[in-house]
Amino acid sequence: MRDTTCLHTPASLTHRRAFLRMGAACAVLGHAGLHAQAAATTARIGVLRWGSAEDFAEIQQGLRTALAATGWHERGNLTIEWRYAPQVDGLARHAEALRALKLDLVIGSATPAAVALVKAGITVPIVLGTTADPVRAGLVRSLAQPGGNVTGVSSNLVALVGKQLQVLQEALPGLRRVAFLGANQDAALPAFLAEFRAAVASQRLTGDVHTVDSPDQIDAAADAMQRAGVQAVVVQPLFALGDARAPVVLLRRRLVSISGLAPYARAGGPLVYGPDREAAWRRVAYFVDRILKGADPGSLPVEEPSTYELIVNNRALRQLGVVLPRALQLQVRETLE
Repeated sequence: MRDTTCLHTPASLTHRRAFLRMGAACAVLGHAGLHAQAAATTARIGVLRWGSAEDFAEIQQGLRTALAATGWHERGNLTIEWRYAPQVDGLARHAEALRALKLDLVIGSATPAAVALVKAGITVPIVLGTTADPVRAGLVRSLAQPGGNVTGVSSNLVALVGKQLQVLQEALPGLRRVAFLGANQDAALPAFLAEFRAAVASQRLTGDVHTVDSPDQIDAAADAMQRAGVQAVVVQPLFALGDARAPVVLLRRRLVSISGLAPYARAGGPLVYGPDREAAWRRVAYFVDRILKGADPGSLPVEEPSTYELIVNNRALRQLGVVLPRALQLQVRETLE
């Protein structure tokens, strides 16, 4: 027998079913509209960098490329408020300005920049765009469990002091007396000094420490190194970013120096041993992507670099009369003329 149920459906029920079908269709369209609206939403982030104009331009290019690889495109689905300061005392003003913009996330690149963001009371997630030692600087509770609103990438620069001394020893056979040039304005200074003293003792070297309050005092510090018979200098990375005076002053006094960031070599420093820059930018972009998609920054462990690079400035080495041994030449990642 043919089913005739539908022939006897009351008109009111027919209308009700039609209404429900229309409502369901509207709901589907509504959800689709919400998803389309979410997809079209532009995230707003800030970047605060401590460094020179040249260094800042390199950071901009590196971060844009890395963020684009994760699907975030500036002037597409991402707006970036870029800020930088050549001197540490200019960071606080920029940090306050970024806090007032009510951004979704802020990147603090270099320890002084990250410290300025935290001191400004920024409550949105803060991604460390490489800092020397975020635990000792008081930025996170621990690398594995940062807690709070701060996480990101550690450059591990403090731990590299021992390796930098080894590079100097390979470059200068018979090296006996070394110095550390540090900046009193950097919160990471105590950590660097502790690492330097431990490395000097383990490598049976004589180590001097010279710290300055401003770049204007570097000349006097270099003169004191010369009088003490210092042969080589480990330069705190802070001098690689905000002022190009350190490599020039040390080179003029024929002191072989090494630091941890590429701008030092570009400014005339003979040697740099530090984290792979492109790899670091990719990891910073990873944290930005995860957090913008809803991850809790306090639950994302801080990462340390897995690859490092040796950069040499050949012109500076020639001025110093230094010829790198073959074994060290094979480790060079980038050569500047």
